[in-house]
Amino acid sequence: MMQLNAMLPIVIGLGVYAYVIYVNFVLITWLNNLDRYSEAAARYAVVVGIDGDGASPPAESADIVAVVRNVLLMGLFALQHSMMARQTTKKLVTKALPFYLERTFYVLCAASVLHIIMTFWAPLPRVLYEIPSPWWYIVWTLSALGLAVNVSSTWMIDHFDLLGLRQVFMGKKYSQPRFMVRYLYKYVRNPIYLGFLTHIFIAPTMTLGRLVFGLCSLSYILFGIQLEEKDLAHAVGKKYKTYKKAVPMLIPSTKPYAVAQSG
Repeated sequence: MMQLNAMLPIVIGLGVYAYVIYVNFVLITWLNNLDRYSEAAARYAVVVGIDGDGASPPAESADIVAVVRNVLLMGLFALQHSMMARQTTKKLVTKALPFYLERTFYVLCAASVLHIIMTFWAPLPRVLYEIPSPWWYIVWTLSALGLAVNVSSTWMIDHFDLLGLRQVFMGKKYSQPRFMVRYLYKYVRNPIYLGFLTHIFIAPTMTLGRLVFGLCSLSYILFGIQLEEKDLAHAVGKKYKTYKKAVPMLIPSTKPYAVAQSG
């Protein structure tokens, strides 16, 4: 029985991790309307793409209603992220759950809210611009590169810690990973966000829906970074403050950060 109880957090952590990976797959499928081009994407993503089923754009009055609805949905995501990232909320969660399950609970809630947004999003398929060929392929490559930066940056810190898996495997022995500056983090403080924004805004076809999603994401990211970095400065101390002064927030530097500076 004790062994079964010890395994339960790991099983929960693995289940949540699998769900988060799935939701991110759905997000990329949804954001790029891949359900229109791939039978497999349509089957496994479940939700219809951000621009709907390809029907003609609605009237402008309907656009306004849809924009308001979508902004409110994105506000739900911002509220969840901001509230659950606060130390006060974390303390409340750890009164009900073991401390090593707190991150797992956070990413589960974040993925669930994102899933809700995609499910109830009001399509805004009005095309604002479309890049012609052959430039389309260049822009598409840059957008794909942004996605690659977004995903790979999670592995440049601690991917499994970020998604709560390291915590459940270590259990009561868990401790925060040491602050390190590696790879892209030597050039920009938030490469995960940079890659995501690049993927959204450098798009061969920009619809009103994608723009609304992008602007809401950008607004929250700029706000959320302030909260995240305040917590990091408190947790890490002088090392992070020195790093923050030397490395740009979202626009990469041409010169790498000298790790010796953080010592």
